[in-house]
Amino acid sequence: MSILRALEELWESITREADRYQSPAWHEEELKRTQERYESGAEQPMDWDAAKQQLRK
Repeated sequence: MSILRALEELWESITREADRYQSPAWHEEELKRTQERYESGAEQPMDWDAAKQQLRK
């Protein structure tokens, strides 16, 4: 099985059983902080390829 297929099956399983999983409270808090930074102009979205290049520096 390819890695891509394994990830697809994992994602399908998670989405089928989404009601069984609950994100920790800090996830929501961090999403709110990110949204606030974006709305204030302090944070901008980045293209995935550009993000990978930046991480490799």
